Amino acid sequence: MSKKIRVATLNLWGRWGAWEDRRSVIIDGFKALEPDLVALQESIRTDQYDQVADLLGDGFHIVHQQARADDGMGVSIASRWPIEETRELDLHVTPRTAGFPCATLIAEVHTPDPIGPLLFVNHLPSWQPPFEHERELQAVLAAQFIEGLVGSAAGMWSWPVTSTPIPPPRVSASGLAAKPSAVPASAIGTPGSGPIPALANQGRPSRRGIRW
Repeated sequence: MSKKIRVATLNLWGRWGAWEDRRSVIIDGFKALEPDLVALQESIRTDQYDQVADLLGDGFHIVHQQARADDGMGVSIASRWPIEETRELDLHVTPRTAGFPCATLIAEVHTPDPIGPLLFVNHLPSWQPPFEHERELQAVLAAQFIEGLVGSAAGMWSWPVTSTPIPPPRVSASGLAAKPSAVPASAIGTPGSGPIPALANQGRPSRRGIRW
């Protein structure tokens, strides 16, 4: 087993634009890159179509965000190695983030030695240019949750975090009814309400290992 991992990420932009032309270019590009781990944003997953499987082909374990847009758009992770535990963090941190499937998808990937298990994270924050406040909150919230997963010291964060476990890879989207619990906007604040408390934490200790 090599000590190197090939990682690719791409915003697929759904099936918008000249999709058939884009599809062939993306398929050829992934074949040439031969990635081990892939993070895809704005991927389409419905009962009838899995865009990630269509583009990557066989040989990948795939997990999808559950709380997707009405057209099936969301984020996805693909891995050549088995994916064990998976979590989805809802990033609807203020009321105006509604209408877009902002989320962080976190997968524990069982890579072979000498690397061993790792966390692979696909982060999709709000995209709107005026939403700087929300993107800052979303970044800190995701970091908070990830630090907790890898066993950082408890008690250093000031906000509650909730997430939803995701079933094993390739479960039909029609069987996924639960939506992740949102972090209340009141727990995070509103634009102009002052600095984010978690940003003041410095010297955060961390330990190796994944804890779910």
